[in-house]
Amino acid sequence: MNSYIGTSQQAKSFSAFICLTLVQILTAIVYKLSQRGNQYDYSPASAVVIAELLKLFISFIIISVNTNSSNETDETSCDTPMSNFERECEDKLSENLHTGATLNSSPSYLTPFHKVRFALGILRRQITRKLALHSAALGLLYCVNNQLSFTMYQSIDVATISLFKTLSSPFAALILWGACNRSIGRLGWTALLLQVVGLGIVQYNPCIQSTNLGESHYAMLITAATITAVCSVYNEQCIKILKADLQTQNIVLYSFGVIFNLIVFHTAAYRVSSFSRSLSFFAGYSWWVVGVIACNSVVGLAVTAVYKYSDAIMKTWASACATAALLLCNRLLFHIVASAQMYAGATVVFAASYVYILAQKDLPLSSASTTTQNPTIT
Repeated sequence: MNSYIGTSQQAKSFSAFICLTLVQILTAIVYKLSQRGNQYDYSPASAVVIAELLKLFISFIIISVNTNSSNETDETSCDTPMSNFERECEDKLSENLHTGATLNSSPSYLTPFHKVRFALGILRRQITRKLALHSAALGLLYCVNNQLSFTMYQSIDVATISLFKTLSSPFAALILWGACNRSIGRLGWTALLLQVVGLGIVQYNPCIQSTNLGESHYAMLITAATITAVCSVYNEQCIKILKADLQTQNIVLYSFGVIFNLIVFHTAAYRVSSFSRSLSFFAGYSWWVVGVIACNSVVGLAVTAVYKYSDAIMKTWASACATAALLLCNRLLFHIVASAQMYAGATVVFAASYVYILAQKDLPLSSASTTTQNPTIT
């Protein structure tokens, strides 16, 4: 039995690794192929709106199916009291739990309509002003980062973008070190330094004695990595401290994502920008745009699956494999030839990321748990 459980866990871990790698590769490729002459014939903001709506729908389905009285319906953690309908469903659910039944396995007393109504009641009781404000701030950061990503893919190759995304992990570590007093350790600092050196090796061109990209490109890449790091830390603090179910927080976050990206779509400044000539919401849509929407919708699920069935090391290796594949795609699809120097620098970057993760695993538990002792969400 133990052997079967171990084999099943390994299969899930490997499957999550493959899914995340493929999603990262496909995301970069469809972002590029959805362009025409380095311009978008569709509105990137409208594509993100649809992706956020899909994620919102998936989260609501999850909270409707998995509703049970052991967690989501805990009235003590909510500011709004239950309605009579919710109390009746709660009482019936509690009776069935004594016999081992669940909400999903007892359709005789709760129809799908009742489950949806019950889930809406949970959302009503768990969504507070505090949760809404923090979700709005987080949603705004994600909105800015999404639009920045579309801009980067216009003028920067897919492998370089993928490589610079690895900076989000050390940036997040630096934020936790400065704001939450989380220890990094000597080996961790060494790994961070090696990662910067590796990126320098990739980007420096000895033939022209200069970097491969301009200052504005590096500003965008570093800004995107910084925003991703801030979002990661902020999201972690919200999940740990705010009194709401994870899917409830996701629903609020995705709702603000829809709102902010609709605002971006309708602003005059956005319409005259260099990457949107489309005035109608669905103008310029193609199968490549559908791919952009699909990838944006499932990438979060893929990352969650890796963390659930594996760990951060597997996520790092997935990013490394994706970058290696994108270096090959640069040559086959976009006719950009990578030098041996770029491969060597990329190897240094991912080796440094691997060493950093191992260094954090070896830190004392008290150092690693400082985040919960010094929360930044108030």
